[in-house]
This record gives sequence, structure tokens and C-alpha cells, in this order.
Amino acid sequence: MDLAVNCDRFYADLPALPNFVDITVADNFVPVPADWDIAVTDVVQSTQAIAAGRYKAINFVGASAIVSLLNLAGSLEIPFVFGGDGASILIPGHLVPPVQQALIANRDLARNEFDLELRVGIVPVTDVIADYPLQIAKLRVSDHYHQAIFRGGGLTYATNLLKQAATTHLLYQLQPGDIPPAADLSGLECRWQDIPSPQGDMVSLLVLATAPSEQQAANIYRDVIRQLRRIYGDEATWNPIQPSGLNLTFRDRQLRFEAQVRSAPTRLSRWRYLWQMRLENLLGWV
Repeated sequence: MDLAVNCDRFYADLPALPNFVDITVADNFVPVPADWDIAVTDVVQSTQAIAAGRYKAINFVGASAIVSLLNLAGSLEIPFVFGGDGASILIPGHLVPPVQQALIANRDLARNEFDLELRVGIVPVTDVIADYPLQIAKLRVSDHYHQAIFRGGGLTYATNLLKQAATTHLLYQLQPGDIPPAADLSGLECRWQDIPSPQGDMVSLLVLATAPSEQQAANIYRDVIRQLRRIYGDEATWNPIQPSGLNLTFRDRQLRFEAQVRSAPTRLSRWRYLWQMRLENLLGWV
């Protein structure tokens, strides 16, 4: 794929792949520009917190960082991956200062509102590609959403640089210092009831090919996708989220996360925001 990618709009201008199986073709990927950076977040000891039943709080903290950085980018399309307990978001260099403020604000939010410790940091792409490839493609999921797909191991390496004691404090993890926290979380909402699988079970399948060559690994992934289609049908059939299964909630337990991050930290403000959400949901239900 011959593309001029060394610019802010490299991801926005990247053609979207129409089919899931297209992510197994190496020629569909391009290198991430070396003058970009990788914003990384990671909830500390997330496994223990999930075992304690706090997975929704962890998900919400992870999503808040993505939303705040997308709001900073505005109309500029930037790629990201959400890992459940954290995220990796690619940003052009000129956004680094406001992204630092947003990441610090998200770390404070996680600690103050959810009693969770959130690692936040920024890793230059140049530091990653010195040791690992970092390539990207864009998959068309729907008319309104594209998903970034990465290959080469560079994104995992960036997360490890943030987490490893030998590198994190010295190089990559943000320290409060003189960075004022500031994050725009508008658009961050969580107002749906839990969505059951229409098939009765929900499965997350993680596959890591360990073949000696990239082509052999691509063949393995392609075979896995073909077998999934043979067993379950096409991607629309796999997806547990269907319009008919979406129902707005009115329960405090499911609405309180949004109220915690979108309203002032007072009891009256939280109460008002909860009732505003209930009214909006009632209008949506009608």
C-alpha cells in the first residue's frame, strides 16, 4: 500500500478495509509515522479488582481516557485500542502538552472517584520502532465506526515500557509536577442495561500465532477467522449488540459511574445529574 503517511491526517486518510479477514494481509498495513506518540493508560492490579467484581469501574476508567483524548483531537481522527483495563491512543506530536494534562486528570479521577490506581504515560513512536515494528490498518466495522488494527508487537512493547520498573519512572510515566490536570469528558455515557448474549453464551477468543514467519502467522489467523465463520456465521451474527437488545436503564447502580465523572463532586450535583439522566432516558424510551 503506497501512502504518504507522515502527517497528522495519516490515519484519517487511510482506506478502510471492508472485511475482517483483510487484517490478515500484510500489504494492508502501513507504518505508524515516527513523529507521532503513543498515550498509554493501565489500571494497576486490575486482575484483583476484576475478581472483586469491579470490572465496570475499570472499564469506565479505561474509556474515560479515550474519550478525553478524542475530545482533544476534535475533528482529527486518531486511532486507539481499548483493552478493558487500559488503552493505547496514537497522537500527533503537537497534541502532547494537552494530552499530558488529560492523562493526569484521568489518573486523579481514577484515584479520587473509583479508588483505582491508573498508570498514565506517553511513549514516542521512535522509541518503539527502534526495537519493534509498529504498523496499522483501519477496519470498517459499521457505517459510523472504524477500528484501528495494529501489528508488529510495537503497541505491546510501548505498554511494557510504561509498566516496567526499569523504564517507567525515568522515561515514560507522567508525574504531576507542574502539569495542571484538565480533561473534557463530554460524550462519555453509560446508560444501557446489561446486554445478554442472544445465543445464551458470550465468548472472548484470544489467539496468538507463534509461527516462525509472518506469512505463516497470517495464514493461522485467516484459518481461525474462516473457522469462526463456519461455526457461527458472519460477523453480524457474532455481534451480541443488536438494536433490539438495547434497553435504557433507570437504576442508580448503572448510572452512577457517569454521574461521578460528569457532575461536580457534591451530593446535590450528583443527585441532580442522576435525575437528569433518568429524564433523558425516559424521553429516549418514549
